[in-house]
Amino acid sequence: MLKDKNIYVIPCLGFLSVILVGWIVLMLPICNNGNVTPFDALFTAVSATCVNGLTTVNLSTEYSFLGQLAIAIITEIGAIGFVTFISFILSFKKKRMSLSETLLLSSALNDNNYGKLKQRLKEVIKYTIVIQIIGAILLAVDFIPRFGIKNGIWYSIFHSITAFCNAGFDIIGDTSLEIFAKNIYVNIVFIILMFLGSIGYFVIEDIIGAIKKKRFIHISFHTKIVLTASFIIYLVSIMLLKIAEPNLTWLEAVFTSVTARTTGFSTINMAGMLPITK
Repeated sequence: MLKDKNIYVIPCLGFLSVILVGWIVLMLPICNNGNVTPFDALFTAVSATCVNGLTTVNLSTEYSFLGQLAIAIITEIGAIGFVTFISFILSFKKKRMSLSETLLLSSALNDNNYGKLKQRLKEVIKYTIVIQIIGAILLAVDFIPRFGIKNGIWYSIFHSITAFCNAGFDIIGDTSLEIFAKNIYVNIVFIILMFLGSIGYFVIEDIIGAIKKKRFIHISFHTKIVLTASFIIYLVSIMLLKIAEPNLTWLEAVFTSVTARTTGFSTINMAGMLPITK
């Protein structure tokens, strides 16, 4: 897979390849309604690969189901990481990795335990898939009665992916998630997905391990720092939002605090907020 000594060029070329393929796919007539320009498709491909969430067009109306599916897949690859994704695919074809592959995967996973890299790789994919499936099922409880079986299932899957990947893409309309501003259940599901996606795979793994062993005091220093910093950021931002915008409900303030960290969904009209709030 990786014979070039300069192995760290591979992730760059990999992401460029994902962007290029995504751009071509999104330009196909079966993926959009004909109003999407080459620049719009390129912008969306880059945004999805970099799990950014910005768009120049309305995804719900300008892209077909296949186009939206392509965006979800590109987002997934971008969130997991190109190297991690390719390594996982190749892990089914051979039992051993070369030294260069091991070093590159170690860098991608930020893990120097070379002997357990393949195991960690599978755990990353497992946590991603399991959490997103659970998220989709939970969202479907509300989305299917609201949008119908077909749209409800697809909306649940798509938004579970983009919420956990912290991408912020939505295909419900042109007002993000404002229709759910007062919906406590949907807000909680989105908040949990966004939070789990933001803290990272290995923090999740550490927490699960602590729960299984019932020894929470033994979680790693890294996990403690991530969780402490996250809760401080959320708490401070929630209080600042309530001070700046007293009319916001606590639910809206909490959701905005969590989504502002890395995601990009919104249950409030950000354009109508005060300058100090923005």
